[in-house]
This record gives sequence, structure tokens and C-alpha cells, in this order.
Amino acid sequence: MLLKKESVRYRRVLREGNEILRVRYVEAGGESAAAAHTTALVEGLLLYAEGELTQRLLAEATRHGYRRHRYEIDWREEAEPWGCTVILTATLYRGRELLEARTLVTYWDDAGACQRKPPRRKKPEGMMV
Repeated sequence: MLLKKESVRYRRVLREGNEILRVRYVEAGGESAAAAHTTALVEGLLLYAEGELTQRLLAEATRHGYRRHRYEIDWREEAEPWGCTVILTATLYRGRELLEARTLVTYWDDAGACQRKPPRRKKPEGMMV
């Protein structure tokens, strides 16, 4: 595996003494370019959560009342015969209700040094061209 799950961390985003957003994220570690890229993406999503997302939730709170939200940033690596796939997800919840989910899939060579194009899908047997 090219990436290592370092730890699961939490951040609380407070405004005027109220917890607006609780962020859960998984830190990525490793020496490869894939690990550095994933770490940068997680850090970018943290900045988004603490900035734009928090502002949007505050604006909604003034119209609809205060509600606590949870933002989760997670990733997983899947080994493939041609290299590996890194799947990064970011989800926003209000209580148990899923409000939005985003997924980014990147493909890497065996060493995790270079991104590559998505693999070509094989046609199922019996398909006419």
C-alpha cells in the first residue's frame, strides 16, 4: 500500500460560542506522491469546512434556526493489478440525515509516483460492438 492511515482526528468549528460544525477526518501518511496529494486534498477540504462551509451553515442557521452538522473526510486505497486507486470522500450530515456527498477517484502507478488515466473497462462477454 502506498498510503498509511496515520490517525483519525476531529475539529470543532465554533462561532459565537456555538458549535456549528464537527469535522472528522483521516490523516494520510507515506512517502509517495499519492500520499502527498491525498494529504493536500484533505487539508484543502479542512480549509473549505472551516471557511466557506461554515459560512453557508451560519447563513442557514439565521433563516432556519441552529442545527449541528457533521462533516466527514475519509479516503481509502485499493490495490489494482496496474497500480492503485485512491478514493476520497467528503460527506455532510445534519444529525443522521445525509445532506451532500462528494467523491474523488484518482489512479496511480505501482509506485504512487505518477497519476494515470482511468483504466479501460473490458466489455462483458457476449456484447456486440
